[in-house]
Amino acid sequence: MTDRDVITEEAEGWTVVRLDRPEVRNAMRTQTWRQLGEALDAVEVGETVGLILTGGDQWFSSGADLGEAGGSVAGAGPDSLWPSTARLRLAQRTIERMRAFPKPTIAAVEGYAIGVGWSIALSCDLIVASTTAFFAQPAAAAGMVADAGLVRDLCEAVGYRAATAMLLCGDRLTATDALSSGMLTSLSEPAGTLAAARGLAATISAIPDPVRFAVKSLLAAARGGADVGFLEHEAVAVAFNKLQPGHAAGRASFRQGTRFFRS
Repeated sequence: MTDRDVITEEAEGWTVVRLDRPEVRNAMRTQTWRQLGEALDAVEVGETVGLILTGGDQWFSSGADLGEAGGSVAGAGPDSLWPSTARLRLAQRTIERMRAFPKPTIAAVEGYAIGVGWSIALSCDLIVASTTAFFAQPAAAAGMVADAGLVRDLCEAVGYRAATAMLLCGDRLTATDALSSGMLTSLSEPAGTLAAARGLAATISAIPDPVRFAVKSLLAAARGGADVGFLEHEAVAVAFNKLQPGHAAGRASFRQGTRFFRS
């Protein structure tokens, strides 16, 4: 058993991020969320165009790791209020980060994405799933509430009434129906989602970098979120200012000691 829940590799200008807890079908524990966040950090500041998120050839994610220990609270079990709330907030922050990520993201879903696994897939810009894949959130039937933004994101993806049936009645969403609803970008044959995702990645890579940046910024603003709004416009303004001819000269002059403010 490895202490790495998330494995990354770079290929063809993209970073492939793989959830890797096969013993629990990629259930998400605190460490998994943290390592996914670290992978996002590396991709954001790195040179790759974007990231492809996958879970392997048999499943994407079985959801939250319900057997995770309570954490730092003495004697706390997995349902103790404070540790479980802290884990949820970590998951929420990661999902929001994915929704507003400045580089393109593609989910490659084999098998199934359940609960928060579905939330993770929906946080990506594009989703490729195999023809045998399905999505589900059985929390209500088990006496639990869907979390990690799934209610909001599912309503956005498939509409209010379809989302209600899936969340309250436990209806599965097959990959074929997900494609018809507009939730998926495309279907692939089983075990072919990563190759299909790489095909989408190649198409995106051919788009000029400033155009990708601008489109992603607009998409982030359209999706909304806690950190989107003024700060997103600020990031765009600063980034595009760096493309104007005088920026490099002004920066160099400032570093050499020139002061541009009035005394």
